[in-house]
Amino acid sequence: MKSLIAMALVALAAPGGAQEVPALPPARVIDSIEMETLSWGRPVTRWTIDAQGNGRETRAEPNAFEAKALVTRGFAVGTSGFRRMRVLLGRAEARGGADLPCADRMTDQPYGSVRWLRQSGSVAALAFDSGCRDSTARRVLDDLQAANALVAGWAQAGKTIETREVEKPE
Repeated sequence: MKSLIAMALVALAAPGGAQEVPALPPARVIDSIEMETLSWGRPVTRWTIDAQGNGRETRAEPNAFEAKALVTRGFAVGTSGFRRMRVLLGRAEARGGADLPCADRMTDQPYGSVRWLRQSGSVAALAFDSGCRDSTARRVLDDLQAANALVAGWAQAGKTIETREVEKPE
């Protein structure tokens, strides 16, 4: 397991991304991953990627608090992109179904959830609060932030699928 993680970290750190990410154990088959981040109830990002590497990201633009539109972009990164995401979110997935330790929390930070959809129909989920300062939670939250950044890069290079105006309260 340590060698798999080490290989993944080297691959993720390589310029331009990984060419080949190690295969995951067949017992851990996942059909797709979804992640949603909110701030004060406002959408920040929501994305999904399937096992074939097809995905979409919806982002509040210009940001969650001044959102004028929710823009959805599609991307296709192949099965190697999906495996790359699985490796990046490995620590988070291992904690799916349990709570992240969060005794020391900074308030008013983004929060959300990540879900792994399995072929059996079962779902593993992990709720998160970016304000958690516990060391175990920080490692997982850093991985989630890196996953969001990776998807943002993929989506930015993709096609715009939909743009919806955000309704302003009267």
